[in-house]
Amino acid sequence: MKHNFKFTIFTPCYNGEHTISRVFQSMEAQTYTNFEWIIINDGSKDNSDIVIKGLIEVSPIKEKIVYLSQHNQGKHIILNQAVDMAESDWFYIADCDDTIKPYTLEFFNDKANLLIEDSPYNYAIGGGKNCQYLKDSAFVAICANCYNPETDEVIGDPFPDGLISDYIEEKIKLKLRGEHMGINRTDVLKQYKMPEVKGHFYTEARLWMALAVDGYKQLYFNENLRAYYYTEGSLTNSSLASRLDPNRVYMYLCFTIWEICHAGKKIYKASPIAYFKLYIKCFKRIVELIVSMFNQLCIKQKF
Repeated sequence: MKHNFKFTIFTPCYNGEHTISRVFQSMEAQTYTNFEWIIINDGSKDNSDIVIKGLIEVSPIKEKIVYLSQHNQGKHIILNQAVDMAESDWFYIADCDDTIKPYTLEFFNDKANLLIEDSPYNYAIGGGKNCQYLKDSAFVAICANCYNPETDEVIGDPFPDGLISDYIEEKIKLKLRGEHMGINRTDVLKQYKMPEVKGHFYTEARLWMALAVDGYKQLYFNENLRAYYYTEGSLTNSSLASRLDPNRVYMYLCFTIWEICHAGKKIYKASPIAYFKLYIKCFKRIVELIVSMFNQLCIKQKF
């Protein structure tokens, strides 16, 4: 019997007044409708709050939307908040400048059904056993491609269809580069939280690596589902000013140290060279932190 899984869509918004309508158009066009949508305005300095409230008011799916507007905490912290709020089987992060194809959730629901009961995928990694319930599955995520909305071409390396792997093997051993997307099991995410350190952005790779270290697998499909846009001023932009932000640099230093201490063994297994490069990266992060702090000090003295 086919399961109709429930999805949580989480949209973190920071200065997204000009792009948030894209996400509304995408969610309102979905052919699969068993989802809830959590939108958190993370202290935007523009008119995001007014725009979002206006879009919700006229949206045909407004009964599915939970909207919060609050002071700025950082994407990593409000991600934890959204996961705690989620009441679903699967969790998907749709940034405030994203678009996804109308059949995206339907595609993921179909693929999620492959992970339970008479599943060749679970059989392959479950020691010859299939699982009846999602909570018993060794899979934590289903991944797909991002594409350029202007050319419709894949951004980075396309996934081999039906690949079974994890985040660390994907990035380090298989060297699949570029922007990708995917859904994650909500019940598992509730057990893994992002560190709540001060700053605007802590890389989500910390979360995906922690899942890989603990043995969770991901299922990959060569399907273009999410259009990738780069928006200046977004939560994840990497402008020069952002790279010189001491809080951001410090968070990346913490992440590199975490990689060495907690994910080092698995990284070394995937690639000894990649493992030893982490120590070089750690040294560079320390230098970057010193430079960023010195730069901030000079700015304060100037004014």
